[in-house]
Amino acid sequence: MYFQTPRLAGCSSFSYIGWGIKVSEWVLNQSWGLPVLLAFLVIVFVFESRKAFKAYQEKRRFELGWALLFALVALLAIIVLVAY
Repeated sequence: MYFQTPRLAGCSSFSYIGWGIKVSEWVLNQSWGLPVLLAFLVIVFVFESRKAFKAYQEKRRFELGWALLFALVALLAIIVLVAY
């Protein structure tokens, strides 16, 4: 199931969301797709965790909140990919 974008005057009906879904399916179907995605998520998790620790030390609550949010999302994505 792909989402359809509205047609604009003079534009084709190319759906960027549908293209993104096709590319995502293709990448995950490759033998290297899941390890590369997991490696990227681990890098994001480590980077954001270090940024959160630094923000905590400097008492910068706004940056701490965003860094913790992104680290948590990356960690949850890692858990979902490994579990399923």
